[in-house]
Amino acid sequence: MLLEVTESMATERVKLTDDVWEKLANEAKNYKKEKEAIFKRQSEVASKLSSDVLDSVKEMLKNKKSYHELEKVTTDIRQKYQEVESRWKKKDLKVFESKTSLEKAYSKTTDRFKDGQKRSTVARNNYLLELAAVNTRLRRFYTEDLCNVMKEMDGPFYDKVQLYYTKYASSELEVCMEIKERLETLKHEACLVSRNYVLSCFLLKFPEFAHVAQYNFEPFGQDQVTALCKDHGAEIYLQKNARKWAGELIQEEAQILEKNKAIRGLRSVSVAYTKNPEFGTTDACNEAQLKIDQLQEDIRRAEIQKEIIEVKLEQIRQAGVDVEKWIAKAREGTKPKQHLGVPNHTGTPLGSLDNLLDGERSEVYSTADPFDTLSMASTSSAQSSTAAKMCVALYSYKARNHDELNITEGEILDVLDWDDGEGWTNGRNKYGLEGYFPMSYVKPYFPSRPSTPPGSSTQSPINGKTSSPRPSSKTFLRALYTYEAVTEEELSFQEGSIIELLRTDDNDVDDGWWEGSYLGKVGVFPSIVVEVLGGTASNGVD
Repeated sequence: MLLEVTESMATERVKLTDDVWEKLANEAKNYKKEKEAIFKRQSEVASKLSSDVLDSVKEMLKNKKSYHELEKVTTDIRQKYQEVESRWKKKDLKVFESKTSLEKAYSKTTDRFKDGQKRSTVARNNYLLELAAVNTRLRRFYTEDLCNVMKEMDGPFYDKVQLYYTKYASSELEVCMEIKERLETLKHEACLVSRNYVLSCFLLKFPEFAHVAQYNFEPFGQDQVTALCKDHGAEIYLQKNARKWAGELIQEEAQILEKNKAIRGLRSVSVAYTKNPEFGTTDACNEAQLKIDQLQEDIRRAEIQKEIIEVKLEQIRQAGVDVEKWIAKAREGTKPKQHLGVPNHTGTPLGSLDNLLDGERSEVYSTADPFDTLSMASTSSAQSSTAAKMCVALYSYKARNHDELNITEGEILDVLDWDDGEGWTNGRNKYGLEGYFPMSYVKPYFPSRPSTPPGSSTQSPINGKTSSPRPSSKTFLRALYTYEAVTEEELSFQEGSIIELLRTDDNDVDDGWWEGSYLGKVGVFPSIVVEVLGGTASNGVD
């Protein structure tokens, strides 16, 4: 009898155990498939995040290299300036050298030295700003993005593990009291399983993930400046960047609000279709989820960009620039965006979900500075001057969709279509790439016919020297920096100005000073402050 009871108990225990494990095994198999799909999707997200951080680091290293190179050039110019200054003070003339030529050499060297300091300061500022952007991305990557990816990868895994082992332990306790201590221990161990516990163990084993990696500024040589400064005429660039980024900050905030509103609408539609299957199918709900995922990715990118802009503005604020003024002006000039409506839940086909995100480009604000009346005037001019086949960029624009085109301030582009009906211009850059960009970011570029007959020689009104004959096609320059004339023979212009090049040498010797014409005035200027526009044009610049 004892053996029969023991056998019966053992049989019942084995049967119950088999039933429990069969149920758990089926659940585990289904969850394994879900886990594989989640892991694949989140692996792509993690790869994209890492790529974004790597691109930001590369951009920072490029700015660092540019800063070091310019600082080295400035150091060389400083040595030459000190040498010429010493000779000028001592009136130490070389053989066949006049006092006038020494003074001229001193003046030119002084200008080049000051310009080198200005360019070095701007390069340092750009390096510091990119450094802040990289550190912001890394901080966001380690504290939020990476954690979110890991959380999505884990999903309910640890909850499932806890549930499975708790069920198993409870079932065993009901059948086998003789092994109660062992099963209670197993149950206790299973209850300890949680994501936070495993994450703590992971961080103990890999402490590098517990600390946010950050880059520090690396000054060149004896450079003592470690923060943004307004010296050497750099304040104008800080003011310009503060104005531009204040406008972008307001735009990013508005986009985040609009996309969150769109997500709420899509989720409401999904809930309606789930509760009322007659409204749609499973494919419709999947489509809504895909759109929500895309909007969430757009919001994540906008939040990163917003954080970067805020960090840059804070550094500019610490440099003494009134950032709040530009932010206030940006808010005053912001126009309300088109409201994203939510489809009616009663009988509306989910195909109308496309309308929630249709015209994605129209969600973006007019990205020209809202308080810049010149920008608005140029927009009106562009709309009324559709005959223009070329345009020049007033501001830089970064593409946000696959059919858009990156443009740089001062860049000249071919116009394919001035207005697509939504305030966007279709154009092509010098590399042959085509795409859309905001019409308010550009103005028409109207060439005019040359006033000097081909092959004729010109005489400089400054020094009376005859320069080489001008070719039938003219060469134009773009000012990289604002330059103020020091003497009467020099030419003043603003950053971004288009200048006609007249002469690059003096008696076949290029001394670093070029002669050009701007707004009807002819004069000389340092060649270091301009760049030659691609190719030559048979017409001038309007």
